[in-house]
Amino acid sequence: MSQDGTSYLKIDEVQDLSLRCRPALHKPAIVFNASAFTGEGLESENFLVPNWIEVSIHSTKVDELLSQNERLELGDEVGWLPEHFTKADAAQTLYLPACEMLKQMDGIGYHNEHHMKVRDILETRSMASETASRRSNPAKSETIYW
Repeated sequence: MSQDGTSYLKIDEVQDLSLRCRPALHKPAIVFNASAFTGEGLESENFLVPNWIEVSIHSTKVDELLSQNERLELGDEVGWLPEHFTKADAAQTLYLPACEMLKQMDGIGYHNEHHMKVRDILETRSMASETASRRSNPAKSETIYW
């Protein structure tokens, strides 16, 4: 969860599958068998990665609006409009924490403003909560990436 509670970082480990199919016995169907891909039997230069990490940024407000889509029946309409995303600061809840994280990753990110004053915007939004946190625990020094 981001410091201001408007977005979260989702990290998934994905595993590639080996897919085999065969005709079903005594039925006009195909049986699919999926198992974990190990890469065995492949030349080292052609080796495919069996596992990888996917990272995505989600906005709590956008997720709330889009959750209506999951319950739609044929012919139903959602209650949200594009203006709801603007009003919820949907874009800022996604890109501001991401830009701040990039700044903390290395020197290149630290010195790149990405054509905006991300730190100024984030400081304005969370100044009250940070001040309260520092007052309650001044000795605590913590690096936060998201």
